[in-house]
Amino acid sequence: MSKSLSRIIVVGLSVALLACSGGVHKYVKKGNKKLKRGEFQNAIEKYEEALADGADTATAAKQIGQAYRQSNRIKDGLPYFGYLVEKGRADDETMFLYAEALRANGDYKKAKEIYGQYMKSGQSTYRKAQAKMHVKNLDQVEEIMNRKNYYEISNVDVVNTPEAEYSPVIFNQELVFTTSRNSTAIFPGDGKGFTGIYTFKFDDGSESSGVAVPFEEYVNLPKRHQASATFSKDGKTMIFARGNDGRKKGDQDVNLYISRFRDGAWSEPELLKISDQNAWDACPSFSPDGSTLYFSSNREGGRGGIDIYQSKMDRRGNFRRVRNMGKNINTPGNEMFPYISDDRKLYFSSDGLPGIGGLDLFVAERQGKKTVVSNMGVPMNSGSDDFGVTFINEKEGYFSSNRAGGKGDDDIYKFINNSPDFKIAYYYMSAKIVDDASGQTIPNAKVKMYDSRGNPVTEGSADAEGKFRYQVQTGQNYTIIAEEANHLTANTVFSTIGKTVSQDDLPEFENDVDLPFTVKMIKKEVNLVIVLEDIYYDYNSAEIRDDAAAQLDDLLTLLQDNADMRIELSSHTDARGDGKYNMKLSQKRAESAKKYITDRGVGDDRIIPKGYGETRLIVENASSEEDHQKNRRTEFKILGFDAEQEPEKAPEEKGEPEKPDDGE
Repeated sequence: MSKSLSRIIVVGLSVALLACSGGVHKYVKKGNKKLKRGEFQNAIEKYEEALADGADTATAAKQIGQAYRQSNRIKDGLPYFGYLVEKGRADDETMFLYAEALRANGDYKKAKEIYGQYMKSGQSTYRKAQAKMHVKNLDQVEEIMNRKNYYEISNVDVVNTPEAEYSPVIFNQELVFTTSRNSTAIFPGDGKGFTGIYTFKFDDGSESSGVAVPFEEYVNLPKRHQASATFSKDGKTMIFARGNDGRKKGDQDVNLYISRFRDGAWSEPELLKISDQNAWDACPSFSPDGSTLYFSSNREGGRGGIDIYQSKMDRRGNFRRVRNMGKNINTPGNEMFPYISDDRKLYFSSDGLPGIGGLDLFVAERQGKKTVVSNMGVPMNSGSDDFGVTFINEKEGYFSSNRAGGKGDDDIYKFINNSPDFKIAYYYMSAKIVDDASGQTIPNAKVKMYDSRGNPVTEGSADAEGKFRYQVQTGQNYTIIAEEANHLTANTVFSTIGKTVSQDDLPEFENDVDLPFTVKMIKKEVNLVIVLEDIYYDYNSAEIRDDAAAQLDDLLTLLQDNADMRIELSSHTDARGDGKYNMKLSQKRAESAKKYITDRGVGDDRIIPKGYGETRLIVENASSEEDHQKNRRTEFKILGFDAEQEPEKAPEEKGEPEKPDDGE
């Protein structure tokens, strides 16, 4: 809010005071109802109508200030809190919020004075602790503002509009971000459009032109906020935040949703199980290796305000125990927008650590056994909110800010680290082509590389020792295709995500860094049996689950790349339960797996589905769940190439009554 507009509001409040009336004004009542429902902008409009109609100025001013605070616009509440203090009408909470608004507007001296007053006379123990924290933090503002750094920032004009743009992330060499552009509905909380997730493709690698398009229709629902998408390392899982729908029986706050990439499209998002439907859960971010999800939440048990949490993902793709990041990261204030860089540093935003504005950008890194948190300084931080950082490579990236001088609201900015001490690393994929069974190197195999968009990168041959080396970019996924006459065509992904070497670990100013990678090729051998790892089914079900589909996709690719190969696709159970039932269940599962593949274009005559039940146990007399799982498996066997070959004769069934297999 501009200073001139703030003065106009204060003058208007003073005039309205002359016409105050007793009781609760009708427009104040309406505003209170809107405020209670979270319709903050609508509430402000009702309170302003109350002022124009002669309502008690202090009452309306207090409620307007609260509406701005609750809609994360406390800077705009400054003239209202200031008016109440000036007129001696400020209660305990208003005094604290006045200090908060002063700090958010960069009046650090006055903010420190008011925080100090609150520490002496405030009634809330929690607020006193916050005031003490801010007084301590404000002592460091001058040092932070004068700290030397070499960041150069620029507004990404081609992406930004007068509406909000924030939470940038790089995916498939495109910029994915959150924006309120083109919204046809207004969110009553702040009077702005609902946000959605968009992608921006720069023309020919340039940052001067391009086009923004909405993400999948399943993701962006009307009259709902969708924001802050994050993607797994393999690009097949997306998690994002979605706001409530305004219904009394709907979700009451912001929750995390998950969508998976299948058959060339994103699935309809589902509520992530670790999301607390009674809390605000947002700002999700995958670790570079995709094994951990970081997010922000105000769920019970935190350190105050909004905290950063993490959750590990198991091999079935499910997230487990949620853990608070602890006192080294979280404060009584708000910590949001976590991001783990390739060199394993945690970047995030906080208004509870020593900073110069609302939300400041910080970086946390391990130094020995300690976690050291540092403010990123100016110009990365400003007197406004600075948040949502992401890296293109180790030297440059993007972040979000609502600082002055932008196009309006939140904008996306680019940053470059121009430090003269910044070390340079050139990364190379150092691949070895080997036989999957023997581990022996395969000389002279033909190798092709493609980027994440499917564009060819290079083509060549491995040397006599089966080695292939090529310079690559950080933070990218590459597809490697290897061909050799005596082996099946191999199709695998090589990723540089999470493999950036820390500046501290680079010995020279310029460094060559080899990233070892092994390409395994399966020998063309009739009757060769390959176990498909991690193919799971729900109890007593033959339906293909998402985690099983991911593994079947690898088999699908193998069949597509080796169009002359025919296979038997088999399913096996453990020995628990009835044998006859297990045989039928395994047959259904084999047929279900076949259908999954043939529905995606592989010829029906290339796959023979076969259920073997418990007739081919790997571990006889299994006693542990691990051994039972080895028996419960899905395999494929190579039947031949081109020439027809009869499938193996089915084993005899055993057992009589049909009942569910307890082991499944």
